[in-house]
Amino acid sequence: MLACYSENYFAAGLRHAGSTPLVTTRALMAPEGYLIHAIVLGLGQNLSVPMLRQRTLQSYARWQRISEREARRVLTL
Repeated sequence: MLACYSENYFAAGLRHAGSTPLVTTRALMAPEGYLIHAIVLGLGQNLSVPMLRQRTLQSYARWQRISEREARRVLTL
């Protein structure tokens, strides 16, 4: 769920419904297309869930011009 504070609002409901969220957020964030692009490319390459999450983190850090450590404060992986 790519939306601000999606961990707080959506994660419990998704898990209760039997889903495992790929990426949620715990802060304000920019839900922009480069994140979808990173995920879709990774799915097309049949990457594992940890690799998809890492790719998403790296993309967010790069496009937001922040460190991966800072990006980890935003994204719940």
